[in-house]
Amino acid sequence: MVLSILSTRYKLDEIYFVHYMVYLIGVNHGVQFLKNSYTSDQVDVVNKFGDFVRKNIDEFDIKVIAEEMDTEALAKHTAKSYTKKITQEKTIGHIFCNPTTEEKKKIGINNDTDREKEWFRRIQNYSGGNILFICGHRHLHSFKDLLKANGVQCQIISEEYWGKELDANEIMKKWLQQK
Repeated sequence: MVLSILSTRYKLDEIYFVHYMVYLIGVNHGVQFLKNSYTSDQVDVVNKFGDFVRKNIDEFDIKVIAEEMDTEALAKHTAKSYTKKITQEKTIGHIFCNPTTEEKKKIGINNDTDREKEWFRRIQNYSGGNILFICGHRHLHSFKDLLKANGVQCQIISEEYWGKELDANEIMKKWLQQK
């Protein structure tokens, strides 16, 4: 899923209000990184997602990718962020928006709503241009609602759920069909 937020920058009594275009994509987190244990089919899924991200960077003049991911989760999966690799290729910015376990304790994050508020906090003052925000597909509508509640106009422009082929249930179904 992809959603957009309209963008302008204006000044009111010496306070700058920054609104930028944000495009959200709902994913299975498995497409956000490559693991050595991935099969060639799984690598193909991640690469197709990467092509989609690259296309949208160019099409929507994206200046930064923000993602629901953190270094702790990458270490757990012994993986590197594939989307961060793309930002390096495209020479654009990158933000890990998901708080680590330690940050969650320090900030007092106890549920998904709190986490989504923290994602918003981490991007709300960014003024460098359009953002591509990648989050788990289950967060997309609630995060969109949070953005709307904060005065941001939103529009879903794609219903695609990237990486559904990486879901354990989908992998099991495929394996059983081959038997």
